[in-house]
Amino acid sequence: DANVLVLSPRDTINAQNTEKIARYQEPTVSVKDISDLKPGEKVDCTIATYALGAMEAGRIDEEQKLAESYDVIFLDECHRAFGDKMITFLRKKYPNAVFIGLSATPYLGSGLDPKKTRSAFEYFEGEIDSITLKEACEDSDLTPIRAMRVNVKGEDLQGKTTDTGMNENLNTDARTDIAINIVKNNVPKDEKGLVYCAGVDHAKATSA
Repeated sequence: DANVLVLSPRDTINAQNTEKIARYQEPTVSVKDISDLKPGEKVDCTIATYALGAMEAGRIDEEQKLAESYDVIFLDECHRAFGDKMITFLRKKYPNAVFIGLSATPYLGSGLDPKKTRSAFEYFEGEIDSITLKEACEDSDLTPIRAMRVNVKGEDLQGKTTDTGMNENLNTDARTDIAINIVKNNVPKDEKGLVYCAGVDHAKATSA
């Protein structure tokens, strides 16, 4: 019976959340993206972005589509909502709502300087649940990282250790071929993977 608002930073995540909610949605529960709502229309669960919540009264048409009150507000990727303006706005507009933050990055900023690091625990009271990176990989929620170290002799670089210098003195085509073969030989065809490249040109060469 709760009136729920689910916020995320991007429309693509909203679409994913809508799809996931639909898997467990009961026939009597109505769920809509705020862009599909008519002013004054009431639903059980509203999906919206942080950009909407950040816009204060009347600045955009969709602001009037927000309900006068919500029982529960979920903040997906809640580290994207870190900031006094966003949190203050939401808590002031919905003082009686229960706020639940979801994030795989509960700490945001410079880990070297605590003064420049923000934590989800500054904005949310307590922790409901958490998992380690290892557990997330075992549950297939994350792709495990596999790294290979290649030792290069200093004379091979001719004293040039910058990216430009290394590209001038290393056989980058051979390096790319090695990386491609590693992926082909170690990642099963039925598994999804993600390969990080040095830039657009490197990505094109790797995918060719």
